[in-house]
Amino acid sequence: MPYFIQSGNGLPPAARGAVCDIDVGNARPIAQRARRVRPEHLKQLFELLKGLLEYGLITFSKLPWVSPIVIVLKKGGKDIRLCIDYRAINDLQSLLLSPMPTLDSILANFDAVQWFLSLDNAILGCKIDPTRSID
Repeated sequence: MPYFIQSGNGLPPAARGAVCDIDVGNARPIAQRARRVRPEHLKQLFELLKGLLEYGLITFSKLPWVSPIVIVLKKGGKDIRLCIDYRAINDLQSLLLSPMPTLDSILANFDAVQWFLSLDNAILGCKIDPTRSID
């Protein structure tokens, strides 16, 4: 699979074997309205969505859970990044019993480390399959 579906809009490869479930308890599904997209971004958005569909990174869905997309301009102000606003769903989750460590506690343990690894935020765009279907 190519990493680019159009100039400037790179796609990371789909994550294989990674799964993710969001525990919202017995909450009723949330369906939010779509937000307006600026006319100058419509063509880029159409091409991006077409490519995501073509490569199987997104599919059409009739599920009751709907979150709006948010268009963010990439660093040069020309290309777009497609984001999804999951804040309403995040509000339904309970706090983790073992939360992630703070950055300060992580950095405190780096005094003896010889190698560092930097990950690009493109990993946030990977397709992760749920462990179970909700439809």
